[in-house]
Amino acid sequence: MINVSYRCDNGLLVLRMAGHSGMAPDLVCAACTALAYTLAQAVLDAETHMEQEPTIDLRDGYGKISCRPEKVYLPGMMAIYHAVYRGFELLSTSYPQSIKVYARGTPREE
Repeated sequence: MINVSYRCDNGLLVLRMAGHSGMAPDLVCAACTALAYTLAQAVLDAETHMEQEPTIDLRDGYGKISCRPEKVYLPGMMAIYHAVYRGFELLSTSYPQSIKVYARGTPREE
């Protein structure tokens, strides 16, 4: 099972994922990895507009991407995070046995 969480607290954007889907071939893990790497690259592309250095930790079965953009760039980064999170939600709808998504620490309402 892959667990994905997203939150925005006082301008700090955080997306975390952990686990493996357990499917073979592991298309769900590949899709999650593509989403995570897309978000990581978007954060790196905007790195000069951050209040502090972003955290990008991507490895087998785990990912954390967090950043605190300057206020003027916060809406744009929130839109990017939300789009990627929405991709995880769509995967969860198609493969509920393999991925669960959470927003702000609370399981998503079905």
